[in-house]
This record gives sequence, structure tokens and C-alpha cells, in this order.
Amino acid sequence: MERACNSRSDCFKSVLMVDPLNISDQENEQRRLFFGMIKTHLWVSLVLSLGVYFFAKQHFWSFVQGALFGLANFLSHGLVAWWIFKKKFIALSVIIIVFKYAIFGAIIYYLVRQPETNMLVFVAGVSGLIFSVTLYGLRTHK
Repeated sequence: MERACNSRSDCFKSVLMVDPLNISDQENEQRRLFFGMIKTHLWVSLVLSLGVYFFAKQHFWSFVQGALFGLANFLSHGLVAWWIFKKKFIALSVIIIVFKYAIFGAIIYYLVRQPETNMLVFVAGVSGLIFSVTLYGLRTHK
């Protein structure tokens, strides 16, 4: 019986359709996309924060907290996902993700319990990330 692939790298290449020699180009493209989404989120958050500041000053810090929380969640999720695929420590990565969301849950609980934090505006700040990623996808669609 003949093997489908002669070496481990051939099997890897045939399964994932990725040339191991061009992984650096692929990583550069992923970094460009990741940082492009972050830059778009920062601009969208800035514009929306200015709108909240001029139309509802009392809720400005709730929106900024939500936007920063969404950005921190996106950054940490991106870094953990990169680490999972780069290092292949699946079990340790699952533990990190569980603790990350436990910590983020505690932070959300603390922020929402503060009397000056408006929950609706906080959620609007967090959900600004969805708008940012959608805008980035529409802007870069080829």
C-alpha cells in the first residue's frame, strides 16, 4: 500500500493547503488584518465617544469603559488564538481562555455595579467592536 504523503510536512501541506515556506507571508497578512481591525476600532470608538460626549456627557465614561473593555477582549482573544495555533498547547490554552473570561466577568460585574456606570451605554461601547469589524470587512472586501 502506498502512503498518501511521504513526510510529515507533505501531510501538513496536503491537509491544510498551506505551503510551509510561505507561513511568514501568511502570518504577516494575519497581523495586517488584526492590526487593521484594531485601528478601525480605535477610530470608530473615538468618533462614537465624541458623539456621546457632546450629546450625553453624563454617560461618556460608561461608553469609554465599554469600548476599552471590548478592545481588551478582542486583543486578548487574538493573542490567545495566535498562541494556540503557534504553540499547540490546547489544554493550557483552554484554561487560559476560561480564566480570561472569569476575570472579564468579574470586571464587568464590578463596572456595572458602580452607580455612575450606565449599563446600556456600557454595552453600546462593547458592541462598537462589532460595528468596527463589520466596517473594516466592508472596507477591505475585494
